[in-house]
Amino acid sequence: MISNIIPWFELSGAPNQPYPNSTPPINYRGYAIKGAEAWKQHTGCNTVCVTTGCSEAHLTSLRGISFWPINLIPSVKLHTADKFIEKGGILSEELWDNLATWLSGEADHRSCSLLIEGETAFSNFHQGKEEIDYQQFSDLISVLQEVACTILWYPIQILPNSKTAPNRLASTTKLVRTIAEAVPNSKFVAGYSPGDDLQLNAGLIRSVGRDRILPCMEVNVPAGKYYAPKDVSFEMGKRATEKMLVHITHSKWLELAEHPDWKGQQE
Repeated sequence: MISNIIPWFELSGAPNQPYPNSTPPINYRGYAIKGAEAWKQHTGCNTVCVTTGCSEAHLTSLRGISFWPINLIPSVKLHTADKFIEKGGILSEELWDNLATWLSGEADHRSCSLLIEGETAFSNFHQGKEEIDYQQFSDLISVLQEVACTILWYPIQILPNSKTAPNRLASTTKLVRTIAEAVPNSKFVAGYSPGDDLQLNAGLIRSVGRDRILPCMEVNVPAGKYYAPKDVSFEMGKRATEKMLVHITHSKWLELAEHPDWKGQQE
C-alpha cells in the first residue's frame, strides 16, 4: 500500500545551495520540500525522510519540522558532524550530546523520529579495519534514550565474515545488540535491493526482533528503469512488514513522485 511507504531523499548539497538546472531557481532545501509536496499530493504518502549533514548549519535547516507540508523524519550523516571530525569519530562524547540536545528541542513540540546515517562513519568497522569499545560506545549513545523520539540506525547491520574481516559476523552482531540495549527506543533500517537473500535480515530479527526492523528498498536504478508500486508491495509482503523506506536518488526525487506508475496511487 503506497500510503505505507516512506520516501527517503538525501540532500547532495548544502541546504541553501542552488539546486542545479532548477526553473525557477530553488535551493536544495526548497527542492526537498517541493518533492515532499509532490509525494503527498500524487501518491497519498504521509511521511518522508530527508538526510542532510550533521553540522550546526545543516541541523538548523531541519528545525521546525512541524512546518513541513508532510510528516518529516529528519536524518543526519554522522561523519559530517563537526564534533565527529574533531573529537574521535563515533566515540566522541560531544557528538552524541549535541545530537541528543538538538533532538530534544524538536521533540518538545511533537513526537518524532530521527534516522542516523552512518554509512561512512561505520565503514571501517564494517570492513574489519577498526574495532569499537562496545562499553564506551554504549555509555555514549545511552543519552539518546532520554529523547522522546524513535532512533533509526542505518546501516547498522549484521554482516558475514570475509577474508579481510574474519570476525565480522560476531562483531556486527555485538554492535547491533549493544545499540538495542543502550537505546531501547531504537529501530534498525535493513537496506537491500529487490531479490536480495533474506538471511541477513533473519540475523537482525533474531538479535532485536521483527518489530524493531524497518526495511529499506532502492526504487530507482540506472538507465531510467523504475520499480513500480506493485514491486514495492511484493517486497513488503516478502518481508512481512507494514512500513518500508524507499530510497530515491536526489535527481529522481521529484520525477519519481510524478511518474505515471506512482502518480495517482492514493488509496
